[in-house]
Amino acid sequence: MKTKGLVLIVLFVILLAVQVVKAASNDMANEQSSVFSHEDISIESSQQIERLLVSSANAVVAGTITDGILVIDGTVTILPGATVDGKVIVLGGQLRNESGVALEYDTWVVPPGNVSYTRIVLGGLMVLFIITLVMAPCVLWLGFGFLGKLPAAIRVKGRLQEFRRRWPAFYIVFSLAVSASMLL
Repeated sequence: MKTKGLVLIVLFVILLAVQVVKAASNDMANEQSSVFSHEDISIESSQQIERLLVSSANAVVAGTITDGILVIDGTVTILPGATVDGKVIVLGGQLRNESGVALEYDTWVVPPGNVSYTRIVLGGLMVLFIITLVMAPCVLWLGFGFLGKLPAAIRVKGRLQEFRRRWPAFYIVFSLAVSASMLL
């Protein structure tokens, strides 16, 4: 009986791994590209990208941007024939719209100053990530502690423990399925 359960678990894990890889490859094939650059960049008229992110450099857009442009410490030049369907944000630079077409969304341009906006943005992101790394586990621990005392959670916990005791192989398969669903 143990051998059958072990074989079943191994087969399920292999099947699950194949499905995860297949789903990930399909997502990558359907995804438009985003471009991030630290040097001057030009988006040609034949190119279509989702997002353009440029830091400490300039961007010239002749193609299509579907989700927006963010340039920090640089200039964005939108040439005639270019299409920008998202927001345009320029921190510490200029926006040159040579296409003559009004942009669909409001633009946000902060002119250059005495300070590098790249350092300010990176410093702010680092502080945000540090706070998130410290606070997220604390909030989750407190939240799960509180939710674990609710009657519905106690009933679910009891059923899961009974399920684990009666069918350990299926409990492992169920746990793996829940974990895999979090990856998708």
